[in-house]
Amino acid sequence: MFAFSSWFFVGIFFFLFSHLTDYRFHNQKQLPWILIIIIKSLQEITHVYATFLISYADQEVFKKLKRILIMTPILIFLASFAFIIGGKENWFFILIAQTAIFHVIRQEYGWMKIATRLDSYHSKWLERLDLLTIYSITISPTLWLLRHSENGYWIRPGDSFLVPDILARFAMSFSLIVIILFWIINSFHWWKYRQVNLTKILVFFNGFFGWYIALYFITDPQYFLLSSWLLTFAHGVPYFFIVFKTERLGDSSLIQGKYFRLSRSAYLYGLLILFFFIFYAPFASIQKFYELPLFWKALLASAISCPNIVHCIIDGFLWRKSTGLSKRLFE
Repeated sequence: MFAFSSWFFVGIFFFLFSHLTDYRFHNQKQLPWILIIIIKSLQEITHVYATFLISYADQEVFKKLKRILIMTPILIFLASFAFIIGGKENWFFILIAQTAIFHVIRQEYGWMKIATRLDSYHSKWLERLDLLTIYSITISPTLWLLRHSENGYWIRPGDSFLVPDILARFAMSFSLIVIILFWIINSFHWWKYRQVNLTKILVFFNGFFGWYIALYFITDPQYFLLSSWLLTFAHGVPYFFIVFKTERLGDSSLIQGKYFRLSRSAYLYGLLILFFFIFYAPFASIQKFYELPLFWKALLASAISCPNIVHCIIDGFLWRKSTGLSKRLFE
């Protein structure tokens, strides 16, 4: 349950930070590159490299998904390099954006599916309402973001496809109705069985703040990075804690031993932050990245984006029943 509330405190920290400094987070050029590296490390490590920890570092999972885990980064790197070197940079950015959106929405769905099982009386119709709700509070703001008119500061021409305004407005209205039904029916259910599902509530607010607040309510371009971080942390921080819990329970994990688990996890996490710091530092310090020769620009951009895309793809295989990871959560 703590996993779905921890991101909230991280969000408060960055909100206060934005007011206690002169930075409004309009864009990353306003921030010192060393600060960008630190924030990126905390932001990316929580979910991207947690995925690698639970896949490449877990002996049991790696054996079951060996071919996928080896071939995916190779193919993604080659595809990204081909898009950029072939002058199709917009396709490259669309690939990143759509893969990430699909991945995050499906992950929110998975979290709600876990949470709804914790109700004192589990019913199929209530589960369907819960899943419809989590889809509504993630897909509707996404469609709002992709509308033709006034789509704000997230989308630039050519970055993605757009949807008709009427569809975006209908989606937001529909999601509001679903949210109201979610609270009315669940409140009655909890009152009837005298047990409140706090995990389900936190999963709801995790998705609501990460999507509704970030994509619908924050409309000031000066807070673009704040809204993007809010979305990323709502997605990444709970995932890291779930991975940590799963790996502590996994007999085949690299993290073993009664007292060694926590120190080992902290040790690996520290190494990943150091690796990301070393990996990202040369790129963040390049002031004229787009003035580099095409070959080097394609090579560097593919290397930077590869971990994120790979994480989105392999995560879709990690939590299937065949890997046994989802079973560990309930042990």
